[in-house]
Amino acid sequence: MKLDYVSYQVIATNVGATPELIINAETGFLVEPKDINTVEIAISTMINDNILRKENG
Repeated sequence: MKLDYVSYQVIATNVGATPELIINAETGFLVEPKDINTVEIAISTMINDNILRKENG
């Protein structure tokens, strides 16, 4: 998977090779599997952080 062409933030689970592709809180958010609270925080951050939204479309 190549993410260097994409300028969007992603939320992904911290399993397999995903941590090699996503820099947590920089190119996306890594969460532990089944950790719904962290997913909620990541979604909220993506929605409410104006600087993050402007930087990543």
